[in-house]
Amino acid sequence: HMAFTVDQGADMERYQGIVPLEGDNLADAALGYFDRSEQIGTAIKLAAAPLLLPGGRSEWRAGGIVVQQMAADGGKVDVETPPEGDPEHIDDDWNRLEILLATAEPSELLDTDVSGEQLVFRLFHEDGVRVFKARGLQFACPCTRERVLNMLAGLSDKDQVEMQAQENIEVRCEFCNENYVFEPAEAFSVKQASQ
Repeated sequence: HMAFTVDQGADMERYQGIVPLEGDNLADAALGYFDRSEQIGTAIKLAAAPLLLPGGRSEWRAGGIVVQQMAADGGKVDVETPPEGDPEHIDDDWNRLEILLATAEPSELLDTDVSGEQLVFRLFHEDGVRVFKARGLQFACPCTRERVLNMLAGLSDKDQVEMQAQENIEVRCEFCNENYVFEPAEAFSVKQASQ
């Protein structure tokens, strides 16, 4: 299976989509996710290869582009009453963008001298290209020991009684893989303190 976890920020609920790992490659599996879960037209081009470094060393490098149709009001692409143009015109535009994306060579996706902006311009310059300010990727998980304790306090009384019979209670965050271990007295002290 392939899991996509979407964290939209501190004030938003994180959600996860899980789909079968199907297709000939990672891009096909990702397209399966977008088709089943987001139901928004998506095209993906990925590449990965070893990058040769001085001294005969190598490291893997990967690159990719994801192109998605813009959702209309309500979160779905409305081909019945598009905001401008007819449905056939929108389908033609989408098909043309998919064809243009397919022309991207793996070497272009992996070339350290070609910026993302340059590649997007090469592929889609006839349509006008707007590039937004780049934001660095960072890993951040909102889980904390306190949040896990609060989650445990919300379990049913029956579940808590069963868990208190254990020597330790272990909880693993499926997002960041952090492992939390509690003694039963500590794990359920939050609920006792709030009563």
